[in-house]
Amino acid sequence: MCSYGSKIHPRPHDNQLAYIGGETKILAVERTIKFSTMISKLSALCCGGDGEVSFKYQLPGGDLDALISVTNDDDLKHKMHEYDQLYRASAKPARMRLFIFPPTDPEGFSSEGVSERDRFVEALNSGPTPGVEKHVAVLFFINVLPQNRS
Repeated sequence: MCSYGSKIHPRPHDNQLAYIGGETKILAVERTIKFSTMISKLSALCCGGDGEVSFKYQLPGGDLDALISVTNDDDLKHKMHEYDQLYRASAKPARMRLFIFPPTDPEGFSSEGVSERDRFVEALNSGPTPGVEKHVAVLFFINVLPQNRS
């Protein structure tokens, strides 16, 4: 199930997160789909193929405050593994919920006068900031490479 066209908001009566409005459609894909192909299919589904999108998924039984971002083939493989576990554990057809978001505008986040909760909700409703993932990956590899002790 793919939801798009709206945002996650706290419900006024209990402050629990909910995806309110938008569209929800079912999309079936091959288990071996590549990340770039998945993004193309999601873009076609919600934007007529004319826009960049990113997506996150909700773990079975998980809350909306713990969505998992998918940004590459490895992340997609992990998502498929989660789906396999869900499928094996249920007698009914397994469905995993995806949330499709436009890419984040680096200028879009403003922290002045905004509560920590509102910043958190805004982060949930956004895709990765273009260019940030590569920078984070480089920092990760720098931290795990052994030091040369000449």
